Amino acid sequence: MAHLLFVDFQNNYSLARLPALFREYGISCSILAPENRILSQCGTAVNSIKVPEDKLPQTLGDLGTLLSFAVNRTGADYLLTNDENLLKNILSTRDLLRSKKEALSDNLLTLLSVLERSFLSEKTHYSRPTLLEHARKSGFHVPDYKSINSWQEVQAIQSACPYPAYFKLSFEAGGNGVIFASNEEDLSNGITSLIDLAIPPTEEHPMIMQEPASGQELTINFAAWEGKLLGYDVLYPLQKFAERGPSTVLRTLYRPDWMDPISALVKELGFSGLGGLDVFEQEESTIPSVIEVNLRPTHGLQASEELASPLLQLFSGQLKGCVSAPEQPEHAKRDRTVALFPDEYLRDRHSPHLTQNPVNIPWKDPKLFKGLLDHFNFFPEGG
Repeated sequence: MAHLLFVDFQNNYSLARLPALFREYGISCSILAPENRILSQCGTAVNSIKVPEDKLPQTLGDLGTLLSFAVNRTGADYLLTNDENLLKNILSTRDLLRSKKEALSDNLLTLLSVLERSFLSEKTHYSRPTLLEHARKSGFHVPDYKSINSWQEVQAIQSACPYPAYFKLSFEAGGNGVIFASNEEDLSNGITSLIDLAIPPTEEHPMIMQEPASGQELTINFAAWEGKLLGYDVLYPLQKFAERGPSTVLRTLYRPDWMDPISALVKELGFSGLGGLDVFEQEESTIPSVIEVNLRPTHGLQASEELASPLLQLFSGQLKGCVSAPEQPEHAKRDRTVALFPDEYLRDRHSPHLTQNPVNIPWKDPKLFKGLLDHFNFFPEGG
């Protein structure tokens, strides 16, 4: 039986919704998280490993030891995370294990096997410019961009930058690690706000300077296995938490003409897993412009049931090894809208979307539901 290990050291509550959804497709799930994070409140996991805050790993060796303990204790054979900083460190941990493979214990060899199965073999495939180049080769338009390898390089081009422009760090998500600069002052202020908080750009994990794209912003979610596209969804954000923040209300769209470039991208990468693209559509009849490729579970997957998405079911079938991949990737015409919980409530508790559309409240995981209510202080004393 396939067994997923969900790992998150942040508070990505969209990830915490997935174990209950995977359980519907016969997948056992375990979680590894700090004891005060949302993922630790998941009530549908068969194993919950909760790490005290003062015991969190401080080195790659520590992280390898913790992941090895979790994988061997739970019997997990695949790892999922959407914690970008953790993903970076997991990939570096895998490099460390590879370099010592001949001397590894059985438990560490088991961990290495799980990491090799769960992630692309080349760490560079996870950097923004590399992924954008793969998207370009696959037939997508990609707005012009430039790779930047240090904060010093950013500061050096401030006066000559073709404003307006986006500056995006690798291994950041949800609008974090992004600067939108209309002028030199915007860029200077953005650097000041990020320089002590974010992972600095390096040659291995560069930042990109990217020209803005025009059109309607959309999201593509996809599932793939061994370089074959299993299916994809196209989602229109009716509401967002902030201009560059996550969506709070989603509507499905039908874009069958996008199947070929998405399939080509998955094949180009040899990707297995759940991922997404941030795109801008100029016209329905044209291929969109890709501004970002994410090789991790995306925000909209938490609403798979409400949106009638087949992606988790398709991926589960491949994990279990009992279902053949569909001859044609699945992408059906569905007219579904969902308000995300707690996102839309936090954006506007009086939003009409909360009464006019389905809301993806986690009824199948009451413990997680209570954890979300407590975390976001939905019922303060005297409130």
